[in-house]
Amino acid sequence: MVWISRVIKQDVNIFDGPTLLATSQRDLFAQGLLPERTPDTVYRAIALQRLPTFVGEDQIGPLQYQLAATPIKVGDRDAILTVPMTLRQREIEREIAELDRSVNLGAVVFILLGAALGYSISGRIGDPVQRLTRASRRIAAGDLDQHVVARTADELQGLVEAFNSMAAELSRQREQLQRTNRLEAWAEMARQVAHDIKNPLTPIQLSAEHLRRVHHDRGTPLSPVLEQCVDTILLQVRMLRQISSEFASFASAPTARPTPVDLAGLVDEVIGGYRIGLPSNVRVESEVAAGLPQVLIDRTLLGRGMINIIENALHAMPSGGTVSVRADQIDPSWVRVALSDTGVGMDAAAMARLFEPYFSTKAAGTGLGLTIAKRNVELMGGRIRVESQKGAGTTVSLDLPVAT
Repeated sequence: MVWISRVIKQDVNIFDGPTLLATSQRDLFAQGLLPERTPDTVYRAIALQRLPTFVGEDQIGPLQYQLAATPIKVGDRDAILTVPMTLRQREIEREIAELDRSVNLGAVVFILLGAALGYSISGRIGDPVQRLTRASRRIAAGDLDQHVVARTADELQGLVEAFNSMAAELSRQREQLQRTNRLEAWAEMARQVAHDIKNPLTPIQLSAEHLRRVHHDRGTPLSPVLEQCVDTILLQVRMLRQISSEFASFASAPTARPTPVDLAGLVDEVIGGYRIGLPSNVRVESEVAAGLPQVLIDRTLLGRGMINIIENALHAMPSGGTVSVRADQIDPSWVRVALSDTGVGMDAAAMARLFEPYFSTKAAGTGLGLTIAKRNVELMGGRIRVESQKGAGTTVSLDLPVAT
């Protein structure tokens, strides 16, 4: 019986009727741990019901296990062979326990992975949202120079980019509004200054001219002193009238009326008046590319802007030089007019304030020439850009829309 038990790796019992005949676990039965009676379910199935096999359950204390039985012949006697599969049951329980541990471990790992993934996702979502919240508060407080950086490739990235675009647009609009307000304030001041200057100029000029006539009628007794004084007065009156005219031009708010214009003809018209009467050491030249399309501009406003730029260029060349006007097409939608001089140029500090009204690098300038030119060009939908180098000259580029 012991040998059979080792072969099948299970305990083996033989019962003769209701009592134990032989077993591979004699010690368990001898110590009374196992009953020597045939299990009632086995006896009922094999002895009474004459079943060829039986598989059922039995219990030893708290341990439940499967029990297999079959009738056998022992010599000339009918006996019952039982195989209590307690070892198999314990193995199954171990496997179940290991399976439970594996399931529990898997559940813990899954929970940890889920927590880590949730933390990562919350970080990817929460951190940009917090940055957007902080940036929104700063913008609400008036600080529009905000830019949010978020490394994400989903819809949140689009939100961040839209926020950055909105902040940049708000900053641009605020700068434009501030510039508009400054221009309006300066224009109102210019209007008042032009009015205050213009009123006394006429009587001063008439008085000086009358004094000259009386002086001539009486035989010029005070020449040449009186002649020089009158000439000086009239020269200063003309300068004041020019300043007053510039102030009045800046104070007015012209309305642009763009029409298709031949740029070559306009350039010749503007620089035509400068070709005669200039000092011998100053040259004005033009170069207009052939076949340029017409530009959609207000001819009068652009002409005034170009004249202001050329006047600035001439003042920037006290020792002589060259003013060049070149026009060519930079792309299908734009034509560029570049006005260059070989004058003294400007440094970075002057460039930063270039378009501010009343800022001038000339001792006798009003500082309105480039401001008026910029306003006129932008009213027509154009663009203006200035490049300058101290001691090397200045180039003002006007980008004008092509007429379609």
